[in-house]
Amino acid sequence: MLTALIGNDDFEIDGICSGIRETVLPEELMDINTTILDSTRNNLQDLISHCNTIPFMSNLRLVIVHEFFSLITETSQKSTQVNSDKSDWSLVRDFLDSIPDTTHLVIIDENLPKIRGVSDYVKTHSKFLQLQLPRIYEMPQWITGQAKKIGVSIDQAAVSALVESIGNNKRLIDQELKKLNLYSNGSKISLADVKETVALVREASIFSAVDSIFECDPNRSFNLIKRILDDGNSPSYIITMIVRQVRLLMLCKDLRFNGLSDVDIGKRLSLAPFVMKKIFQYEKSIEMFNLKSMHKLLLEADYALKSVATSPEMILDLLIADLCHNLNRNN
Repeated sequence: MLTALIGNDDFEIDGICSGIRETVLPEELMDINTTILDSTRNNLQDLISHCNTIPFMSNLRLVIVHEFFSLITETSQKSTQVNSDKSDWSLVRDFLDSIPDTTHLVIIDENLPKIRGVSDYVKTHSKFLQLQLPRIYEMPQWITGQAKKIGVSIDQAAVSALVESIGNNKRLIDQELKKLNLYSNGSKISLADVKETVALVREASIFSAVDSIFECDPNRSFNLIKRILDDGNSPSYIITMIVRQVRLLMLCKDLRFNGLSDVDIGKRLSLAPFVMKKIFQYEKSIEMFNLKSMHKLLLEADYALKSVATSPEMILDLLIADLCHNLNRNN
């Protein structure tokens, strides 16, 4: 059996994988009959070996492979170099055609590659699901629906506060809804509840504000930064957090220029996987000259905060506009 989960919605992907795991019986042997692989540590031969392993006293063996297309791309390139008689992807197709009935293979990747034959094969020979994160304007509907699943109601002001602070991070919003459900003790969740109990919302706001700048969304940046200031944070703190992200992106670009892989860059920067995912996303779309210009603008704004009579709010508003304009020049 073959299932393909394609997209960047990790929350939904994890939920589907959890549901598939429950089909591995008996429950007490679920873990021993589940294998998780990824392209940074495994190759196609590892995958074939695990898929061909007989379930241990169970009805099914579950094999989940992350970054599947990266794994088979590397294998295909090596196969082509040593065996020109075979087409690039024949080894992969032969393997997928021969998966035992006792194995459920789940392949996970952000995108389908534009590779002749492979994408079409996966779409037609698997249970294929495209799972993309909702756009920001779609999140209120998702939050309302998720609250209903949890068994709690939430007013629109509270929904808006969660969206503005956390964006489309479904996992974090789900966690906060569960906490709010306990706090409200069955009552409708209000904006006051969110402000009172969700400390992570305030902490997440700065990261969302920084993200909105790199995504060239100045209106959202203005709103988030105003809220951060209203919560008692200083303008210097906001600039420091933006500078941190810019410097990480510059370092990432420099390491890549020197030939390091994503895995090696992640090890050098020692950041959480979800943070590195964002870093790689922005690093690929923003040029070094843009980052240097942003760094200069940030230093100028920091100097202005300490030396001129202009209000901090005005300085930050001008900074955000300049940063977004700088990034838009590259689009």
